[in-house]
Amino acid sequence: MNGKVFLDTNVLLYSKDRRYPKKQTLAEKTILDGLENGSIAVSVQVLNEFYVNATSKLSPGLSIHEARTVCNSFRVTSPSPLTTETISLAWDVQDRFSLSWWDSLIVAAAMESGCERLFTEDMQHGLVIDGVRIENPFAE
Repeated sequence: MNGKVFLDTNVLLYSKDRRYPKKQTLAEKTILDGLENGSIAVSVQVLNEFYVNATSKLSPGLSIHEARTVCNSFRVTSPSPLTTETISLAWDVQDRFSLSWWDSLIVAAAMESGCERLFTEDMQHGLVIDGVRIENPFAE
């Protein structure tokens, strides 16, 4: 990976989702490489979304202990907190790009983290928002 990359929740979830082995392998590699070389970022929002979905919606789901272990592994990335500045920036993103509120918060956190790219399956691939390029890492 070149430059810092922000990971949306779906990347973390696919790394544990056995129903999609190709996506799981790609997500695992992206996360492991990024943790090893310090090139990835996440936010507290992403970790919260991962925890809830991994323990309640993923099939088969992770145990609470397993989900907590995954979340703790991202401490080295210094997850971006949710601040009033993040909210203001997200409002601006939402107004200008008509993204959902949750996606706007993700973009704002990526911007605040100094990321060049945002890996997500949920937004328009190739869209650039204030220097952050949205990329679907699972696109064929």
